[in-house]
Amino acid sequence: MIKKTKIIAILFAFIMQTMHLVPLNASDVPLHYKRPPRVTPSHGPSKAPAKNYLTLNVFFDEESQQLTFSDLLDNVYTYYIYDDNKTIVSQGVLDFSTNESFIVNLWTCQSGMYTLVVTHNECTYFGTFDIDYTL
Repeated sequence: MIKKTKIIAILFAFIMQTMHLVPLNASDVPLHYKRPPRVTPSHGPSKAPAKNYLTLNVFFDEESQQLTFSDLLDNVYTYYIYDDNKTIVSQGVLDFSTNESFIVNLWTCQSGMYTLVVTHNECTYFGTFDIDYTL
């Protein structure tokens, strides 16, 4: 019974920390693993790639035009944000050993579709989000 109570208390604390980091009107920006091209000319089967689990959470707040990055582990990520014309509008390094979350302001960006590219441990992940000022 005591173990169950401790587990519930830990889960509750984790949920409360996560809720504190994310604005209420923010939408999730899902990130997908991008496989590198095959460099071997073999036509046979290849080894299955290692599972790439990403602990980074990204949310876009349409009201404040901000991306919020959060990670409870001490990971380091590099991010790039591209507009429709494939021009980099923002880039940087997110070092979560110094902060629990980072905010990137995008209020200077025009309406349109944006692509977020994140690299971590030689793996690349991407996601998309819209900025729409007509709302």
